[in-house]
Amino acid sequence: MRRILAVAGGVDMAVTGHWHRWARLAVFAMLVAPALVRGVPQSFVHAAWAGDRGAPGGIRALAQTPDGYLWIGSLTGLYRFDGVTFERALDEHGHPLPSASITALLAAPDGALWIGYFQAGVARYKDGHLTVVADGSRVNRRYVRSIARARSGVIWAASPGGLLRIEQGTPRTVDANDGFDSMAAWSVAVDSSDNVWVTGDARLFLMKAGTSRFVATGVEVGPLATVIRGDDGTVWVSETTGGLRAVPGLTEDHTAVAMGMPLRPDDAVTAAGLLIDRRGRMWGTDDNNGRLFVLENPSRLANGRVVRSDETDTRLSERDGLTSGMMGPVFEDREGTLWMGSNTGLDSFRSSAITPLSGLSDSQRMLYAMPGNNDDGAWLTDIFRVLRVDSDGVRTWATVPDEIRGIYVVSRNRLWTFSPRTGAYRIDDGVVTSVPLPAGGRWSWQQVTPDGRDGVWMHSDAGELFHWTGREWHGVHWSPFGKERPTSLVHGEGDAVWAMGADGRVAMRDGSGTTRTWAVPLPGTVRVIDVSQDETLVGSENGVARIVGDRAEATDHFGAYALVNVTGIYRAGGEVWLNTANGLVRVPLDALRRSLSDHSYVPPFRVFDERDGLSGGADIGAPNTLFPARNGRFWVHTLNGIYVFDPSKVETNPVAPLVFIRTVNADGEALPASSGMAIGPEVRRMRFDFTATSLAVPGRVQFRYRLDGVDADWQGPSTERFATYTRLPPGHYVFHVVAANEDGVWSGQGATLPFDIRPQFFERTIVRAALAILLLAAIVLSCILAVRRSNARVRLQLQAQFAERHRMGREIQDTLLESMQGVLLSLSAAADGLDACHPFRRDLGQVIEGAEKTVGAMRERVIELQTRPVASDNLADRIGEAGARLGQVYGVPFVLAQTGATRSVAAGVEGEVLAIATEAMRNAFVHARASRVVCLAGFRSEGVTVTVSDDGHGFDVTDPDNEGSGLSGMRDRALMLGATLTVHSGPATGTRIDLSIPRSAAYGEGARQRDWWKKWRGRTSR
Repeated sequence: MRRILAVAGGVDMAVTGHWHRWARLAVFAMLVAPALVRGVPQSFVHAAWAGDRGAPGGIRALAQTPDGYLWIGSLTGLYRFDGVTFERALDEHGHPLPSASITALLAAPDGALWIGYFQAGVARYKDGHLTVVADGSRVNRRYVRSIARARSGVIWAASPGGLLRIEQGTPRTVDANDGFDSMAAWSVAVDSSDNVWVTGDARLFLMKAGTSRFVATGVEVGPLATVIRGDDGTVWVSETTGGLRAVPGLTEDHTAVAMGMPLRPDDAVTAAGLLIDRRGRMWGTDDNNGRLFVLENPSRLANGRVVRSDETDTRLSERDGLTSGMMGPVFEDREGTLWMGSNTGLDSFRSSAITPLSGLSDSQRMLYAMPGNNDDGAWLTDIFRVLRVDSDGVRTWATVPDEIRGIYVVSRNRLWTFSPRTGAYRIDDGVVTSVPLPAGGRWSWQQVTPDGRDGVWMHSDAGELFHWTGREWHGVHWSPFGKERPTSLVHGEGDAVWAMGADGRVAMRDGSGTTRTWAVPLPGTVRVIDVSQDETLVGSENGVARIVGDRAEATDHFGAYALVNVTGIYRAGGEVWLNTANGLVRVPLDALRRSLSDHSYVPPFRVFDERDGLSGGADIGAPNTLFPARNGRFWVHTLNGIYVFDPSKVETNPVAPLVFIRTVNADGEALPASSGMAIGPEVRRMRFDFTATSLAVPGRVQFRYRLDGVDADWQGPSTERFATYTRLPPGHYVFHVVAANEDGVWSGQGATLPFDIRPQFFERTIVRAALAILLLAAIVLSCILAVRRSNARVRLQLQAQFAERHRMGREIQDTLLESMQGVLLSLSAAADGLDACHPFRRDLGQVIEGAEKTVGAMRERVIELQTRPVASDNLADRIGEAGARLGQVYGVPFVLAQTGATRSVAAGVEGEVLAIATEAMRNAFVHARASRVVCLAGFRSEGVTVTVSDDGHGFDVTDPDNEGSGLSGMRDRALMLGATLTVHSGPATGTRIDLSIPRSAAYGEGARQRDWWKKWRGRTSR
């Protein structure tokens, strides 16, 4: 067993599954007998578009093309409507159509629109191209009243000027040779069996499917007659002189039905527009009486009599919200929405599961309903009276001597009421008994709740909880929130009493007197509680919560939808209904539980609001604003009235919307959306305007969009019909958009728009290539200049070095060599003075010979120091000559090898390289004790390499003591050149010295430029 408990403004109710437990409802104001709304068809929602919403006036025809657009033919032109925007149709040149007075429309399966004009004939319109098929002379300059299409593709056009047959674009006037002997054709209709029905001057004509001739029936018709045939086979005719009537017995196989023109009664119904919808209802626009009428079951009146106004189930006029009393065409679209055109706008009616009650004044804001048990009644209050509302009407059930502020239904025939001055009254079967209130404390009707049997609980400001058991009050002290007084009381399971605080706290006192409290994690006052054995659902000012055991969990939103002022909770069939300030919300119970524990989860939910016929949000001053009724229905109470909701009538729209990209706005310039369009250059802001042809609830159509290359994923969903991007760089893009209808049925592929943003002049490929070449040339030039500066520095260093060497050579020549030459002369004189057989003469001669060689070598070195280096093409030869000389001096074989073609070496570099190589070779000859010395000279594009190696005993290169002056000098020379010198040696492995001179230093700037030019010429020539 489950109870629904509610509190709002202190008024509460309890409902159980037993027939004898009733809900409690109240209304504060004068009562006008409630009844279902008169005017708006039951279970339909009305919407209207007048001129202030863009609708054209003088609407005479409606049609829907396969792309979902609703087309409107009016006396001001042709328009199309996507549910939001009215657009005037233009031709392929962007001009209005030749004739603005349109009186008939027909949408063909191929997307073409057939147009009937006032005095201008018939035309075909498709993709902006207008083709006049029959000019005005074909219809004697009369207006076309209706157009129909047979399955074969034949188009029929009815006009007071005659009947046209259009086949394969060729028009022909139908005459007596075709069996149609009427000068006028007031209307033409093709039924579901492909029979063609036409109302002529005075008779109804029929062309049976599969035949080519018309047959005159025995049915007389008057001027402006309209004919339709329902799916049940009944033919209906309406004319201004006779009225609306069925033609019983008339079929394609039985046309000899005699029916004369009836006498029109004063209250006869006539129809300018007539339609039987997919549910079998008949809709008609009675322009003579300025009304729209509905027959829920037209077959009950299909007896041949003229239908009277009081026989219609619904009559709607301009007073009931229609855009005008002069109504015209009636049309049903592919989603089941009914459309009516009028002189001043457009009206629509859509199926709904919500039925409003009328007759309640604006001040009547609280309803107390009781549950089913074959009884859909409700209790209302009218200041001093308690009234019963059910299928039999409204009757006074009891009258109390004071103004009623609270009413509580405790059983089928027992109610309690509370008044601000005189206290409580118990009403048994209409008999009113005053019940004195407990002594002490101040009482408020807001802190009262039935006990689930025949008594009530009351709470005072002194913290006393009193229980009326049938004869007397029994009190206990209970202050569950300390000094804070409970805002409301409700009754729970058994003898449990629930109390709610303004700060979101909830307390429960069970039958044994034990109290438990919960802090609902939501701010604000708790409005309603729904208690069951397993869990308790709580509605508050700012969300919904769930209490299980000692734990309370809550949420204040479902995705972007805020749950504000939840004042009604109703559970049925695994679903939970929440009445909120923003509408009635349906959510699966399991999904609600998950969303309460996982706030990132968005449950599947649907909102019912004014677009579904539920006007106004939940009333926060009422008790639980949702109450069960009979057959699964329930009552809904809002700020604007009282409604009956039937979940079994909730329909799902299975029609996926078609999506279209209407325009592209580039920096304020509107451009037609065309595939492959090029935009720009330099577009700062782009806006894509799109739409979807879902006409049922266009305000609930949701869109997702994505721009390839910009968006990693779909954006949305959103109800906005545009997307904006800023500062898109030049390139190719594809914009995608999809849409879903009000029930979440998505369009699938949707619409796409490939387009390009043109680059600016400096962003073009050829310009970028030219700029890249210029940049590369600037880099090359800067490198050349850098090399020149580097070579200049090297030349300055070499010049300074040469000056220093020349000075040193001169000093050596003038001092050391001259002194040694003197010593040699003295030694020679001494040797000559010795006897030829003297033992020292031979030794002294050898010393003199060695000294002369040393002096000669020193002279060569001095000459080398004083000789200015010049560019040479034989560096390898000079190294070979120096090595050969040293080999002869020290008696060690010398080998020279060369790799690469000989190349000129820069001035000043050759001498340094020769000096380094000579020093390396001298060290090998003098110190290595080698059996052979090898020198390898290499010429490569990257630079020059010189390697000197021997097979001597080697040395430890890691020992700093082995770093003699010769090796240090070679390193210094190499460093000055920007070259690298590497020594490889080890005991018994010989020694190898590698010298590597980079290209910039070895060959100089001129060689570098020549090499670059040769390579470039070689590549471009290929």
